[in-house]
Formats: sequence, structure tokens, C-alpha cells
Amino acid sequence: MSRARLLLHLGMDKTGSTSIQKAHGATLEGEVRWPAPALQLQRLLTRSYGGARDEPDARDEVRALLARAARNGGTVVVSHEAMSRWRAHRIAEALQEWMPLFDRVEAIAYLRAPLSYLASRTVERVKQWPLPDALAHERPRYRTRLAPWEEALGREAMTYALYDRAALAEGDVTADFAVRAGLPPAETAVRNPSPSREAVAVLAVYRAAVGREPRRHGHAPLRRPAVLALDGFGTGRFRLAPGVLDGAGDHAAQVAWAEARLDRPFPEDRAAEGFADADAILAYGAALGGALRDWAATRVAPGDLPPDNDVPGLVEALRRASEAPRRPRGRGWLPAFLRRP
Repeated sequence: MSRARLLLHLGMDKTGSTSIQKAHGATLEGEVRWPAPALQLQRLLTRSYGGARDEPDARDEVRALLARAARNGGTVVVSHEAMSRWRAHRIAEALQEWMPLFDRVEAIAYLRAPLSYLASRTVERVKQWPLPDALAHERPRYRTRLAPWEEALGREAMTYALYDRAALAEGDVTADFAVRAGLPPAETAVRNPSPSREAVAVLAVYRAAVGREPRRHGHAPLRRPAVLALDGFGTGRFRLAPGVLDGAGDHAAQVAWAEARLDRPFPEDRAAEGFADADAILAYGAALGGALRDWAATRVAPGDLPPDNDVPGLVEALRRASEAPRRPRGRGWLPAFLRRP
């Protein structure tokens, strides 16, 4: 057995995992390193353990990458927020293959306060899907996601960290993870900005009208995402009212489990202007038609704007205006039925 340590970064989602991977995921050498570029490793892990059916060749490749990285000792990092959604039997299968390669295996998970997490999940939802009838459907399930890892590794191997600027090293999750993992600081901070309160509301109205964002084979979007066409519209912060989570299933028990691991309560978020439900978001978005039209008039040719303040029509006009021009016939030309609409 090597003297290497395997450090599993489990997310959870909405806690800066993408920023961590962008800042540090190309570190393939040194005392603390990734076994492969972060995006490549994520794809292999999804094919190996994250789907309904695994792919043996992908599992073999993951194990070979880890075995090669472990030979030089130090710490090997595997970062993939989707690991916090793996079923217990998938976790057992992965650890059965990985643990013999390392002297010890540890894991770290960042936990975000419930209301802040739910607001971020709601924003992510409307980028691709209509709002659910009950916003609390997207609530954080801390125990459900992480208890299987704790049972497999042991409580002493798990580190739980609060995802909150006041609690993070230098107020930044990439810097915090670097300190905890023993990585050198990132050269530049990585930010993943969120759309404004106004942009989220009009996007929710658009999604209610047009439905799910079409995707190619379930992965890459067929068109430029509508949220990108709204970049710069509005300045407010999207927030939810505390009552959104009242009486939501086993939410109280999930929060109690998480706070026991953090050894502290989550910070409270008492948003005075938070949305109470999906209907409130949709009503606010529909009322922004005039403001959206004024904003769109500086970005869309007059003849391409709809005749009224119809929010879905305005978003679609902005989206079309933001899309790159189609390539002319020649190399890379596609037949009409395969072109972007």
C-alpha cells in the first residue's frame, strides 16, 4: 500500500464546487494534486458510478489514474459534487476499488444554509426547467446525501465545513479548500456570478411559457441559454422568504443532522423582500415587461421586438439577438433540420 492520502471533495452542490475545480483542478503535480484534469475526471466518474448503468472501461480508467497518482505519495484529490448523490451501493463499490490504493481516505463536504441553498437551486432550475409547484421540492437533503459516505468511511474521516463567507478562509471557498487540502493558493479568484432577481423572475415567466430547455442527447443545449441573454438586466439579489421551507417533509431533521456535524447552527437569512412561492416569482416577472422592453430596446433591432410587453417574446428576441450568426454553407455546414432554430 502507498503512503498516499485520497481526499474526496463531495460538494455539496451550490457550494462553489465548479469554482474549486476551475481554480485547482489542473494541478496534476506536487504534494497535493488531481489524478487527471477535473472535467475529464468528472466525466469518467459519471460513467463509472453515477448512472443507472456503469461502464467497466471507465471504472478501469479511474482506477488506473488513481493508482498512478498514488505511487508518488502525498494527497490525491477527487472532486465531483455528484458524488454526494451516489447511492450507498455505488459508494461501497467505489471505495472497494479505491481504498486498497491509499494509506487513508478522507472526505470534505461544504454545507450551505437551507434558504440560501434553496434560492441558488431555484435559480439553477429556471435556467433549464419551469418552476416546481412547491419551491421546497429543491430543499437541501444533507443527511440523505452524506450519511452514506459517513457510514462507509467513518465519522472521523469526514470534514463538514460551512459554506458561508464569514466562515471561509479569506471569505472564499477556493481559498478555503486550498487551506484544508494543502494546495497552494489559486493565482486568481474564480467567480461564478448569479443572475439578478429581475432576470430570474422574467426567466421563470419564459420557462412557464416555453417549457424545458431543449438539449442534445440530454447533455449540451441546442441553443444559447436564455439566461445569458439576460446578463446585465436588473441589479437585485434573488432571495426567498423564510416561510418557504415551513413544514417541508423531514427538513427539520435534515437540518439538525447537518448542524450537529458543523457543531454550530446555520446562519439565519431573514430576507425582507424574499419570494414566498412560485406564484410570487411569476407575478413579479410578468410585471417587469415594460422594464424588460426598455432594456431590450438597446440590444435588439426595433423590428425584432414583439409588439407589446410580452415577457416570453422579449426574452426570445434577446436570445435570438445574442446568438452567434449561423455559419455559411461550406466546411461545417449542417442541413436545415440540424441547424439551430
